[in-house]
Amino acid sequence: MQGYDGIMHGGILSALLDTAMAHCLLHENIEAVTGELNVRFYDPVAFDSTMAIKAWIESSLPPLYHLKSQIKINDKIVCKAKAKFMQRDYNNAR
Repeated sequence: MQGYDGIMHGGILSALLDTAMAHCLLHENIEAVTGELNVRFYDPVAFDSTMAIKAWIESSLPPLYHLKSQIKINDKIVCKAKAKFMQRDYNNAR
């Protein structure tokens, strides 16, 4: 899970941000999948950091949902994301 020695890989941070947003929707009983994910990295994250991860719904027009999330370390945003989620359609599942 490390990129450079002692630094968390950006893909892991991206997955944490994406998962936080998905769980935000699940908390509202909405099952949706990620359609678009944009991540901004501000500072390297030490592998042993304690992180605070937050996600929220910015807007919704079902079946489309716009969400944002962020990771903070010591009250400083180290990375954030915005994403579009599409509600799952069980009738057309393959």
